[in-house]
Amino acid sequence: MRPASTSLDWLLRRGAPPSPQVIRDFHRAAGMTPGQYLRDRRIRAASTLIKTDMPLAEIAAATGFADQSHLTRVFKTIKGLSPGAWRAAT
Repeated sequence: MRPASTSLDWLLRRGAPPSPQVIRDFHRAAGMTPGQYLRDRRIRAASTLIKTDMPLAEIAAATGFADQSHLTRVFKTIKGLSPGAWRAAT
């Protein structure tokens, strides 16, 4: 079986929405849906970059979010703090 990141890369390269069976297989292998996996990877990358002095808008763009407010919404939902508050706390 392929590692989850390789499977996700493969799914994304297909260009079409994955079938329900592919999503179930991915969930079984990775423990989360492809969308959850992608959000998790993006938030992990953003968390690392937030520890630098890189502007939050650039972090959002670099980690695949539409804009800074999108990053802030998702980050706060997952981490419980806004990116700015996270930066101040770390």
